[in-house]
Amino acid sequence: IRDYPESVLQGFDIGFRHGPEFRGEKIPAVRDVAALIPPAMELHAEVKDYDPVTEIHLKRLIEAFDKRGALARVVFSSPHEDTISDILRIHPGARTALLLFRGVKVPTDAARRAAFLGCFSVNPEASLVSQELVDVCHRHHMKVFAFTINERGIMRKLMQMGVNGFFTDYPDRIRGALS
Repeated sequence: IRDYPESVLQGFDIGFRHGPEFRGEKIPAVRDVAALIPPAMELHAEVKDYDPVTEIHLKRLIEAFDKRGALARVVFSSPHEDTISDILRIHPGARTALLLFRGVKVPTDAARRAAFLGCFSVNPEASLVSQELVDVCHRHHMKVFAFTINERGIMRKLMQMGVNGFFTDYPDRIRGALS
């Protein structure tokens, strides 16, 4: 992706691999996604770190949502505390989330650092979720959104722990997990 300008990327057909009914689907620009967010919907935007993320990148990202009036509905997430600090320095009112991947040794310590940074939430990989982690986050007034949860049994277990939500590839399964 880094080898192409935005205008070229937006011309790619990304739907062809999923069947003829998806032919012609294009990569949306961040500004287009921002314009599509319904007022009642929250968007979690993960800041990827394949290349160094610069302040210019972060400013453009924040401005794209701000110009469309969607900034209040966005949570910017990253596994890097420096990136979160930069986002909050650029826009002190931004909502941020610390992503926790399997390599995190002590998730509760990471959650305490997220609270110190001023994060809105902690978003742990499913295997890192524990009652202690949920309790620490809630004590620090942070939400917990686990990822990627596709099995109803795990959905139920996480809801019983008090997780505020989760990311899934199958949102239709949530109803079954609630019953």
